[in-house]
Amino acid sequence: MTTAQGIVDKVDGKQQSSIEGSLAAVRTARDACEKAGRNTERDELVKAENELQAHLDYMKRKSGEPPVQKLTPDQVAALVKGGDPSCPKGQAYRRSPTQEIRCTGPQIVDMNWKAADAYYTNRGYKLTTTPSPPALKAEYGAELVVFTFATQNDDRPAKCIAYYPPPGMPWQEATGRITGTPMRKLDTAKTVKSDHGEQTLRVDQSETKLIVYIGEC
Repeated sequence: MTTAQGIVDKVDGKQQSSIEGSLAAVRTARDACEKAGRNTERDELVKAENELQAHLDYMKRKSGEPPVQKLTPDQVAALVKGGDPSCPKGQAYRRSPTQEIRCTGPQIVDMNWKAADAYYTNRGYKLTTTPSPPALKAEYGAELVVFTFATQNDDRPAKCIAYYPPPGMPWQEATGRITGTPMRKLDTAKTVKSDHGEQTLRVDQSETKLIVYIGEC
């Protein structure tokens, strides 16, 4: 973990190779902490891994995205002070090396149709919908999230979320990404907490697939 921290501290956020090197070091440290049963350190490394992966994904997608609207200094200051409601609470990102913005929005498990659509659209995912059952699908590479709602454009959270995470991601980490639940609380969990109540958790895992189901699936 000390080695990984040193590499992360020196990461160049503008160089993809630097981010990839830091990500590899963090994953190696995470695996070591998990084997040693160091759950607190593992959770810290998972958070760092998620932030690095999100930034790397952003860099890879940026070339194909429309220009991002520039914010005024006052707008950035407001986000730094009050947080950004467009991303799930518990996460954070930087507009500059000295400006960290906390996320204050709902967890993915609590997003309604409009919020989920906006969240994944802004991150460059391919979105498709189906009328029966009313579902919103967000796809990026091998990653897929399927929200099944009670009605089309529902203003309530999804009844069921089926998450097909990227290859190599443990089910605990995949569940944490959708719900914000710390990994150390998931090893024997059958339910997860959300802002709209306790949700059933089911994991379908084999050597060739991993699907995490949350809610009434």
